[in-house]
Parts: sequence; C-alpha cells; structure tokens
Amino acid sequence: MCMKREDITSELQSSALRSTDVLVIGGAGAGLRAAIAAAEQGVKVALASKLPAGGMSNTAITAGWFTRSTEKSADELFYQVVYTGGYLNNQRLVEVFVKEVQDKMPQLRQYGVDLFSEDVSSRIDKPGHYQVRRIEGKSRGYGLTQPLRDTAEKIGVEILDNVMVTELLTSNQAVVGATAVDLEKNQFFVISAKSTVLATGGGARAYERSDNAEGTTGDGFALAYRAGAELVDIECISFNLPHARMEAIFTVKNPPDEEILSIGGCHYFLGGVKIDEKAGCNLDGLYAAGEVTGGLFGAARLGGSAMADTIVFGAIAGEKAAERAKSISMPVIDQTQVDAEEKWLTQMFDGGDQSPEFVSDANKELRSKPSEVASKIRSTLWRYVGTMKTDVTLLKARQELDAIMPLVNAQRVQNMTDLRTAIEARNMLDLGRVIVAASTLRKETRGCYWRIDYPKPDNENWLKNIIVTKDGDALKTKIQDAIMTKLRVPTDPPIGPGCFGYTR
Repeated sequence: MCMKREDITSELQSSALRSTDVLVIGGAGAGLRAAIAAAEQGVKVALASKLPAGGMSNTAITAGWFTRSTEKSADELFYQVVYTGGYLNNQRLVEVFVKEVQDKMPQLRQYGVDLFSEDVSSRIDKPGHYQVRRIEGKSRGYGLTQPLRDTAEKIGVEILDNVMVTELLTSNQAVVGATAVDLEKNQFFVISAKSTVLATGGGARAYERSDNAEGTTGDGFALAYRAGAELVDIECISFNLPHARMEAIFTVKNPPDEEILSIGGCHYFLGGVKIDEKAGCNLDGLYAAGEVTGGLFGAARLGGSAMADTIVFGAIAGEKAAERAKSISMPVIDQTQVDAEEKWLTQMFDGGDQSPEFVSDANKELRSKPSEVASKIRSTLWRYVGTMKTDVTLLKARQELDAIMPLVNAQRVQNMTDLRTAIEARNMLDLGRVIVAASTLRKETRGCYWRIDYPKPDNENWLKNIIVTKDGDALKTKIQDAIMTKLRVPTDPPIGPGCFGYTR
C-alpha cells in the first residue's frame, strides 16, 4: 500500500495531538517490563513497537537464560560482571544490578512467567541461571514476552503495534515526546509525553552478518544520538565467532580477510545510551533500559546477564519515568521539529510534489532504493568495523559512510515497507558513524572489542569510557575514567567472542 504525501499531511492536520504520561518505545523484554512498572504507578502508558509487541525480537528468540543470584552470591556476581567487562563497567550500575536481580527476576512469576532454576544444586551460594519454560511451538523467549504483553494489556497499557518512532522531540534539554509512523494505517503522528522510556534493543542487524531478530537496526541509538543524549562505549560490540578462529584474526596482516569475513556475525551491543542508577540520562525526561543502554557490561558480558538487564533496568526505568510524570504538566511540542520530520518523510514518496530544501539538486539525481542503501551500510560496517578493525579499515569505513550519506537523504519509497527500510537506513548510518568515531579512539583489544593493529589490552591508558554526543551537526567525543567503586585494581581482561561463562 502506498502512502502518498497527502496521507501523511491530512493525518497530521486532522488528528488531535496524542498524549500520554509515559511513552515506552520498544515492545520486547525491557519495554514491556518498563510499561508494566509505569502502569503499576497509576499513570497513563503507551507502548510503541515497530513490530508487534511481545512478538519477534531478540528477547523472543533467546535461549531463555536469566542471571540468578541471592544476597549471598551478590559479591561474587559483582566480581564476575566487572572482570568479564574488562573493568570498563560503571560499577555503580553493577551494584544496582546485583542487588535488584535478586528480587526482580523471581518477581516475573507474578506476571505469568514460568521460571525454574537451572543450576542451584551445582552452584550453591554462587550466581547462576533461571530458565524460562518453553511455550509449545515457539522459541523459549516467548515464555517471557507473551505473559508480559498479556499483563501489560490487562493493567491498561495502550499498545501501539507496528508503530515506528522516527524522532524524539526535545525542549530545553528535555525529551517531550516523539514523532511516529503507523506502518499499517499509513499515518504520521505525534505523541506528547511527560516521560519517555527507550527500550528498542540493539543494532546487530546494522551489520551484514548477524544472528539477531529482524528489526534490530540500532533505531534507539540513533534516536538518542540525534536528540542529544550521550552514548558510552558504543564501540564495544560482541561478535560471534568460533573460538578456534580468534588466533587467526590477530594474525591477519592485511584485513579484511575474506575467509574470516564469511563466518560469524554481530551478536550484541555492549555500549549504548549512558544511563545512571535510575535509568536516566543527560536529557531530562528520557530513560532507557536493556541493550540500547551502555555502562553496565563494559567490554564483554556474562551469558544470561543481558536478559536480566532488560528486566532489572526495565522495571527501574518504568518506575522512575512514572514518578517524573506525576510531578510535571504535559509539555509543549515544538512544531518546527515536527514539520522538519514530516518533510523528511514525505519527500521520499513518489507522490511527493516537491522535495524539501535539504535534498539538493544533485541528490535528486541519486534517487535510490532504501534496500540498496541499507545493504551498502551493512556491508561497510561488517567489512571495516567488524571483527578485524584497524586504523586503515576504520578510515575506509568513514569514507564509505560519508559517500552513502547523500543516498540516505535521496531515498525513494513506494510503500510502507520501503519507508520503514528508509528510516532504518538513516538510523544505521548515524549508528555507523558513531561506532567508527569511538572505535578510532580506542587503541587496544579488550573483551569483545578487537583491534588487529592493537591486539593487547592496555590497562595503563584505556581503563576509560568513550562518550559520543551530537553537537549541532558535528559528532563530539570525550574520554572519561571508568567508574570504579569496589574493584579498583584491574587485572588483565578476558578476550573472546560472544558471551562469557562464570570463571569460578
């Protein structure tokens, strides 16, 4: 179905502004848990999900392992998370995680999630795992997402399926809502919100090879970046690769090596939106939870901890977002931001009669298919910003992404599928530029972050976090010391692919 220019415009003009106390963006584990926590505080909650909430997502296709801990094993879990993360972790976040996971995980049972302990007998008084029982005919993670969606609907959360948020709206360094497209109804609309929770998952599908679910194209990272939020350790990305091939990577003399490029794939984003212990960020009114965030895991993570992260910080984000919503009045939307986003969207349609000023005459001649633009970005990131990064490949990536930028602003769409891909391509381009900038700075190998030209960890110079923000039209970086509260004497970090198991 083709969305013409007039379809968007008439919807925006004829419909009253939508509003909610708390807007949750993302319909998987973190988003659903945040929505439940907010609704339990008695506020109005709307959840927007690019794909149907509770359906296909990384949470849904997970193996169903969740970190299990008790008060007795909290110190051990703290050590394991920080050691595995190569001491890049924000240890204040780790302290919150190891405390809250004790209650937040078993609490899932009251929402209909069938959890059982997998390893209590073998790991007495040590951190271990819960597992979710499988729903017949579905992958194990649906045992979490379906009950959470059912609970959210029962307690009054408005779930907006197939609604893709395209931009966060800001006012005075605060997020006040978002623009969105209903991919089924062909409508552009605006949501005003007192608080917003970003829970969009990761960005592994921005790479050509990935084991992630459809839709994990880094939307949340890009939304946050364009709004002015800080991203931390975005260069730290987990790649799946046979352990036997690790040595081969670091003996490559002139990457990219075609044989290694044909195996493995992007798995998990360890960095993301920089949050504090209350899941807030540097923008008032914006909270974040799950894989879209950074700081908790550092350069690598334990198996099962990602799922626990979505629940722990999802609950915190929803609760704190609701508390803020209770204390303020509904914000005023800046119509100029809305108009700019509408123009960007409508100019891509064949039915659009005039292109806005940011599409130059030269770009009009470059009119390109969103699928082709997205493919170029994915290929660039996989070849030059993946498993075999060097200064040479990162420079090549920057040049390639710069060349792709005019194509993103000159995409031509004919239907809603095209539009979604076009929006994803814009997000992937912004994400790629941020990853390249941070990766160029970090000259070492640590955890799941690999630099072929700097194959060893450098504790003397790189026990630091890299922060990336948008400053006007420019990308700005700064380097800060890692936050250490309890473990202050770093050891040599582990290096490897995927996620890590407990070491003792």
